[in-house]
Amino acid sequence: MRILRLLSVLLVASFVVACSTDTEQSAGGPVKFADLTNARDFAVTVASSDQFEIISSQLALKRSHHKNIRDVAHRMITDHQKSSAELKRLLDKNGMPSPPPGMLTYHREQFDKIANSPDFESAYLDAQAAAHQDAITLFDNYRMHGDNAVLRSFAAKTLPVLKQHYEMIQEAQKHQKPRHHKD
Repeated sequence: MRILRLLSVLLVASFVVACSTDTEQSAGGPVKFADLTNARDFAVTVASSDQFEIISSQLALKRSHHKNIRDVAHRMITDHQKSSAELKRLLDKNGMPSPPPGMLTYHREQFDKIANSPDFESAYLDAQAAAHQDAITLFDNYRMHGDNAVLRSFAAKTLPVLKQHYEMIQEAQKHQKPRHHKD
């Protein structure tokens, strides 16, 4: 019985290790988006990033009543759902494994930071700006140096949309009320 329990623990531990990605094992720090040229790591990171964009924007629709923030959130949800569907279609069509569900630790931490911020709207826009800077770096690098032609094409096709998102977010930030800091 003890041997069965030990084998079960080892099996679960090996599954957890196998499901972790190189992108999360980067010295315990944030993902290094400019360094991701492997198709699997790129796909996992894109899927996680899309998930972050979608759920944080869904939360923005629930918490914000400001038109500029709601417009950003609607656009993020629509475009990142399209991006996720296209990525999945390309992976399936080319016999590549789908990324695991959920978000990487980095994206989960960013979401938690937004969700728990007392200044949600500013935190949301700041996180969106940072996430899109990261995504632009990731997609630009992968389109030039990625190891899979299909995903390089996907990166090149998606990059202009990410740049449009970043500009839209910056415009929304300009219209955001100044933050009040306690002295």
